[in-house]
Amino acid sequence: MDLLTSGDSAWQASQSAQTARRRTVAEDIFLRLVVGWEMFISEWFIGCINHDAARYKQSFERRTNNWLQAEAQKVYGRYNVTFLPPTLTLGRYPSVNEIRDLLDPGERNIEFVDLQALATRASEELAPRYAARVSALLGAGAGEIVDAALAIRNVLAHRSRRAVREMNGCVGSFPSYPMLRKDTMSSDGIGTYLVARTPGGEARLSVFRREFERIANLLVP
Repeated sequence: MDLLTSGDSAWQASQSAQTARRRTVAEDIFLRLVVGWEMFISEWFIGCINHDAARYKQSFERRTNNWLQAEAQKVYGRYNVTFLPPTLTLGRYPSVNEIRDLLDPGERNIEFVDLQALATRASEELAPRYAARVSALLGAGAGEIVDAALAIRNVLAHRSRRAVREMNGCVGSFPSYPMLRKDTMSSDGIGTYLVARTPGGEARLSVFRREFERIANLLVP
């Protein structure tokens, strides 16, 4: 929330700047917004398992057992041999550091390519009460915001043709947010897109900011 507040303050302070400068400021704030989301969702996921690791333990044991049985069949299929299912030594309420070491050993944050990927993993590894919060987001337009924001961030970071194509696929759709829709946009047009006003009079950047706050509040009521 601090990041959202500081970004909003920076945006308000830029209102008297020249248009070109405001476009640059908008892009910078947007990058910080998406990075903040990625930090938040990684810590949220870890926190959910910290509060209840039962589903994560079950998921891990199921995956490792499936792997063990498949590998054993490849090498020892001709033998009549039985392997005991693997058991993960993990308490119901492990520490945050313990979970972080398991899920994020490279200390890069847990990454989700889109909201659907988050929902899929949540249903497999998180307690039902937490997984249900993510599932509810899929029907609340949140996927459009998160997926488009990640796509725009990728263009700002990489400027690749593929990134631009994926961004336009998201921004050109936006069924739940027609005020954010734009048919096509180049990597040089993102600042212009973000500062453009919606019919309600607010910058598109502000819409993204407000919706990310709403999404975060739905995950952490």
